[in-house]
Order: sequence, then C-alpha cells, then structure tokens
Amino acid sequence: MLTYSPSLLLLGDDVDDPAVLRESAAVALAESQDWEREAWAEMAMSVYAGHAPDNVLCGFVARLAAAVTRAFGVTA
Repeated sequence: MLTYSPSLLLLGDDVDDPAVLRESAAVALAESQDWEREAWAEMAMSVYAGHAPDNVLCGFVARLAAAVTRAFGVTA
C-alpha cells in the first residue's frame, strides 16, 4: 500500500520517519478500496519474495518493509 498507492509519494528519507509512515498509511487506507489494497499487497509480496527483477523498487520495498516493522511494531 505504501509502495503503490497513487495518492502517496514516499521518498527515501520519508521511509525513516515513523510519523510520515503513519500519516501515509492513514491516507492510503482512506483513499483506497479493498481490491486496490489487495492488488498492491500482491505486487509488494512479489517484489519482497524476489519474484521481480532486482532493481531499485525491490530495494525500496525491502527498506520500506523494515521501516514498517519499526514504526508499527508489526512484520510487513
């Protein structure tokens, strides 16, 4: 959701700020529908599981997952 939501633009340093992550998650939840969140989750899991090319997006998804774990106390 935080990677693919069209209403968000998380930049590199935003990922390290728990307040930005919380606010971004709230915006993405409010402005998306269930089917969109499901599609974004599938895309993120593909990248996170290594089923996508190793590129900048893959690195960003891994970094974002670690940041979500720190900010929310849950495993991304």
